[in-house]
Amino acid sequence: MNIESRQNRKPRITKWLSILNLILLVATYLIVNFSCERFWLAVAITRVPHVLGLVGLIMLAWTAIRKDRRLAALNALALAFWIIALMGFNVPLGAFGRASGHDIRLMTYNVRQGQFGHDRLARVIREQNPDVLCVQEVYAMDKYGDPVKFLSKNLPGRWYIARVGEVAMFSRYPILSKKVYRLPQKTERDILEVTLKVKGQKLIVLNTHLNVRSAEWERLHTGKSLIADLDQMSFVLSEQMIMLVEKADQADGLTLIVGDFNLTPLGPTYRRIASKYQDAFRAAGWGFGFTSNPRKPFFRIDYIFADKNIRVNKCYVPPGVASDHRAVVADFALPR
Repeated sequence: MNIESRQNRKPRITKWLSILNLILLVATYLIVNFSCERFWLAVAITRVPHVLGLVGLIMLAWTAIRKDRRLAALNALALAFWIIALMGFNVPLGAFGRASGHDIRLMTYNVRQGQFGHDRLARVIREQNPDVLCVQEVYAMDKYGDPVKFLSKNLPGRWYIARVGEVAMFSRYPILSKKVYRLPQKTERDILEVTLKVKGQKLIVLNTHLNVRSAEWERLHTGKSLIADLDQMSFVLSEQMIMLVEKADQADGLTLIVGDFNLTPLGPTYRRIASKYQDAFRAAGWGFGFTSNPRKPFFRIDYIFADKNIRVNKCYVPPGVASDHRAVVADFALPR
């Protein structure tokens, strides 16, 4: 092969790799969003979407260095598709022009038993000054103590408190009633449903922490087969989501659904709830909204969903590391 042939071959390789990269990203998006719930590959992709962007970054840098404008533009398009469609970068176009302020500020936070320090945890919460605080992983451990008891004594003002298992709710508004539902598939977790009276209106808040496996699977099978483990994860999450949506639909009043869902905003399980209730971050949040891991977050798995009759004025993930998650905060205006 002469030198001229080699020089002609390089642009062709770059061209086909660039086209293949874009096709791969689009195919991945379609697989994740429209495949069977129990397709293990789709579940795996939702857990590592950031890895797919590495190829795009390399291709963009390569074509930019080669000063190939057309292919650089193609790779920039692929990278933008990855950022928006697979990584979930959000621009809340519908939030422009909305009034500031709120009737209620809600904060949800997986606090991991306060292992990062109860004082630090209380400081992060005080900085956001929520009217309603929903927390997960608050079961007391001898080593760390009971975070609910600590917060009840160290958060300023008067709070009404409800708790069950590992979830709890603090409210500045009176609690009218409390219901508890055990999640399916023997996950040993619950939905805590609390009815509040907010400025003369009834507001129902469901707080939960979805599990990725049944207790029996956790005991007998975890780690034995990656594919089977991913299938179990998808199935159990789907079954819990079905129940969660059913209970929210049955609620008699304005409804908010919050918690750690252990689920990225990709695929049919997420759409099951997002098709009926507003994802507060999608409605009024900017950026990625990642909540896990706290120091270098790559996943959005903690959510606030709202009844479509409630207006979301603002939603964000505040700074501050006091757990292995970050919190989500949203400001709402109730209908008049």
